[in-house]
Amino acid sequence: MKRLFLLSTLLFLSVMSIAQPTNSSCATAIEILDPIDYCSSFGEFNNFNAGPGNPAVGAATCWNNSSNDVWFRVTAFANALNITVSGNANGSMAGGSLVQPEVALYEDDGCVSFSELKCDSDDTNGGAANIFRGGLTIGQSYLIRVDSRAGVTGTFTLCIKNFNPPVEPGQDCITNALLCDKSPFIVQAISGGGSNTNEFDGIPCGFDEQGNPVGLTEQQTTWFSWTCDQAGSLSFILDPIIPGDDIDWALFELPNGLGDCTVKTHLRCAFNSPNNANGGTLDCGDLTGMQDSSNDTYEDFNCESNEDGFVQSINMTSGTSYLLGINNFTESGVGFEIEFGGSGTFRGPDADFMIDPLEGLRCDTFFTVTDLTTFDPNLGNIVSWEWNFGEMANPPTASGQGPWQVEYNGFGDKFITLTVETDQGCILTEVLPLFAEPCCDDLTDIEIDIVDLQNLVCATVPDGSVTVQGANGSPDYEYAIDGGTFNPNPFFGNLDAGSYQINIQDIKGCTDSIDVVITSPPPIVVDAGPDQTVELCRESQLVGLYSPMNATDSIVWNAQDTSDNFSLECQDCLDPIVVAPGETTYILTVVDEVGCSASDEVTIFVDAEYLIYGPNAFSPNGDGLHDRYTIYGGPAALMATEFYIYDRWGELIFFREDMPLNDDLVGWDGRFKNSDLSNQVMTWYAKVLFCDNEGPDDTQNFHGSFTIVR
Repeated sequence: MKRLFLLSTLLFLSVMSIAQPTNSSCATAIEILDPIDYCSSFGEFNNFNAGPGNPAVGAATCWNNSSNDVWFRVTAFANALNITVSGNANGSMAGGSLVQPEVALYEDDGCVSFSELKCDSDDTNGGAANIFRGGLTIGQSYLIRVDSRAGVTGTFTLCIKNFNPPVEPGQDCITNALLCDKSPFIVQAISGGGSNTNEFDGIPCGFDEQGNPVGLTEQQTTWFSWTCDQAGSLSFILDPIIPGDDIDWALFELPNGLGDCTVKTHLRCAFNSPNNANGGTLDCGDLTGMQDSSNDTYEDFNCESNEDGFVQSINMTSGTSYLLGINNFTESGVGFEIEFGGSGTFRGPDADFMIDPLEGLRCDTFFTVTDLTTFDPNLGNIVSWEWNFGEMANPPTASGQGPWQVEYNGFGDKFITLTVETDQGCILTEVLPLFAEPCCDDLTDIEIDIVDLQNLVCATVPDGSVTVQGANGSPDYEYAIDGGTFNPNPFFGNLDAGSYQINIQDIKGCTDSIDVVITSPPPIVVDAGPDQTVELCRESQLVGLYSPMNATDSIVWNAQDTSDNFSLECQDCLDPIVVAPGETTYILTVVDEVGCSASDEVTIFVDAEYLIYGPNAFSPNGDGLHDRYTIYGGPAALMATEFYIYDRWGELIFFREDMPLNDDLVGWDGRFKNSDLSNQVMTWYAKVLFCDNEGPDDTQNFHGSFTIVR
């Protein structure tokens, strides 16, 4: 006997399907704690059975569907976000099975207004959706929403890069972006090859194995330059945003310094594709760049033996300027991530600032922010200071060197960002994290009230909930349950019966709590009785019990294989008689008037003996005893669907279909062709249908012999 508690038959069936993801609504968004350089494992997330978690939101502006969306939350540590969702690219599992992924970014105000910032939808079956958004507020949280343009479900990979981007690069050397430190960054999109599409001409990557020049016309190019400050090695890795994109590049020295593209000396290049375009089996992979372990100085078209997309690092010389051109040969329009390595440094200002006081900073209290940026005046001048003081700051932003008087209207983790720009277009960003302590001492005590409380409908289903609201504090309020993470959502659902503490805090750090008790009705307890063992086709009595009992309850018995329901005398009574056709499990389910249910099962084991026998002799002499030959069986045997008697030479003497058993009035009378047969040994053969079979094709075969005695 096994006891099963179920909400209802419908709920039972839904449990058997794929579970809904935990982040199927904004209120349950998964928090990505480290967005600086985050990438989930392959196919880690999915939107199976997610449903429209927030129907009032509707589809994002560039979406055409929002039927199974899932949600993520991220806090900005830098002022730009690049988000990539990869799934299925025309049958290839680029990041999972999700077809035509789509992604959207929203401001996070506690799942209230859903102010959209950016969206993208894979309308080309490329297998990925990508968005870039700059100008973020450091320390503010944002919502990421994922679905499928095709309206389907599947698995996907989510990658997030949170960074401070350099100036937007141009498509020609003369419009390149100047780099002044080695911070990693992302170029989100590339469009066109610029005014001069032949700036790669003459480099070793542009010749085939016979030394013939190959055209290197730029399709989608960006250019970057820098000047070495401290001499040392330089390496880098280029990683395409869309897996499989063919990223080519070339590195040059600028002998005449920054801004002079008339002369450039080639140093390194790699133009091989991730996979061999000539039908080979070699794979160079998506990544490319320079590394210390490589020995070659260039790698040309395709992917050939001993090539891996990487060439040898260089050693930079102090004061020397360099130029890097990067081309997306795939022409997807999507960019790449670059990460620099090595001991050499790039020339630029040293962005820095300080705050006063250094410790004990409270909300609602002004403090001073002072610029400490340094830059060699022989190398240029700083022409711009842009400040972002973060969430709930007064003022929120400022332009100019300062100093600045700033206060925070709320407590918690804060970030101050300073971005400086030189007259040569070099941009650097410095971020300072700090903590503003609560400022509740002189404020009215905050309160928390219960708006709605729902107890469990059924004892075994955790569907309790509580909705609260704050009062007398300083909105916006955040809420937590049992000391968990605070969130703007005042609703707590899927609660089991028990006691809970709901916590509240406001932007000043004031806190309060309230105790909540979720109750449950008594559980329905069902007992289908003990398991039984019976002979084949013998009746047995099922004895069902349950409590509490009410006149409005629905009672139903079902065989586990519902095709065996015919074996039940009745299905809506507690104690039916059954004739089990074989080992059979019966399930008793009780449903009360509100739809709560519970079930229990009992198994009838059948001692199945398929016994058929025939006498070893018979005397058809007309004395009324054993005058006809037949076969016999127990109550499980229904009939002989075929019955044969042969003589010792194998000639068929007697045949009958669907012959009753245990009845010597229907057997063979000992005659053949109107003549009595004399004493001899005969053989019989029968196909017998038993009560646990469904038709003649499922019969059992038996045979024996006997002697005619006259």
